[in-house]
Amino acid sequence: MKRWYLFSGLALFLLVILPAKAQEQKPWYDRIKPNVDLRYRHEEIDKEDVYYRTRDRIRARLGFKASINPAWDMYVQLATDEAGKDSGGDPASSNQTLTDSESRKPIWLDLAYMDFHPEQMKGFHLYGGKMKNPLFIPGKNQLIWDSDLTPEGGAISYAYSSEPVEPFVNLGYFWIKEREYDEDSALYAGQAGLKVKFPNSKIYLILAGSYFEYIKTKDYPGFGADPSKSYGNTLVGGAYVNDYKLTEAGLELGADVYGYPLVIYGDYVVNNGIDSDRDPGDKDNIGWLAGVNFGKAQKAMTFGLRYNYRELQKDAVIGAFSDSDFIGGGTDGKGHCFGVDFAVYDNVVLSFTDFVNTGAISDEAPETFSYNRMQFDAVVTF
Repeated sequence: MKRWYLFSGLALFLLVILPAKAQEQKPWYDRIKPNVDLRYRHEEIDKEDVYYRTRDRIRARLGFKASINPAWDMYVQLATDEAGKDSGGDPASSNQTLTDSESRKPIWLDLAYMDFHPEQMKGFHLYGGKMKNPLFIPGKNQLIWDSDLTPEGGAISYAYSSEPVEPFVNLGYFWIKEREYDEDSALYAGQAGLKVKFPNSKIYLILAGSYFEYIKTKDYPGFGADPSKSYGNTLVGGAYVNDYKLTEAGLELGADVYGYPLVIYGDYVVNNGIDSDRDPGDKDNIGWLAGVNFGKAQKAMTFGLRYNYRELQKDAVIGAFSDSDFIGGGTDGKGHCFGVDFAVYDNVVLSFTDFVNTGAISDEAPETFSYNRMQFDAVVTF
């Protein structure tokens, strides 16, 4: 835990030496910004020789941002959750299936964090609490992190504003499992990168490298809403066989094409924590993804197109935290994801997403299976 103390000491030092300048405050109602969105989803899932399933789901999120003063912001958000009332909630999904005889649906605390951004250090942010993912994620892909995941702990971000190159760094210490009578599981995250803006154009390029180290993972129970579930990872007796020390490289290229945004992105990750003595077979420790987004559905009569292809080997990442829709959630799969979005009114978007995947791709798996998942969404945002 010495690294956690070092992180905390650095954060405390910055809080002391960077006091906010006294300024006249706006009325409280001008310093609160609500954030509300509701999604209704019809879903059809076809898992080869296992089941064909149809269901309707909702996701509701209600939150706000409060500007406490020029240097401090506070974020709080509630959200629905797929897990039942006896569970601690699902870290990788805010969906709630419509079922159980019209029963009430559980609401959980989704965000609760502070953001310290002193005026003396433009581009600097110190976060604490249950937060939005502070890391740069190329194309907002979900190879490593599901988009609903909200990490818990502390993080520091700094981006130096300059032309045409803007370097940035993100550091984090996130709690995974606090244990009363045993050592805690945690995640150390470090990321560095730069954004290059090309002169006289709207073209940019972002390059980033990251290192993520999970502490107390091997021989400890699995993570996620259901610790007994592997989510694709190698477990024996309900415990991880490997450590997870991930090295990631990502890039994002953006441009404006006749007034439409175009984003091309890629992500690559390798787990260097494989225990070769206990798992002498194929390492199954690599994941990669490539994709493209064109357009953006937000204003009335605008649209967006999405596509990506990925391959995620079974022990490349922690499956409980990766995309909960791809191959049904977790690792050990490959395949395509197609999507189209259309805004019928301002802030009212209809979407279609289709996952065409193959699961159980590791050499140890007895046989692969096809997995198709179609989602029809209606999203309203306030």
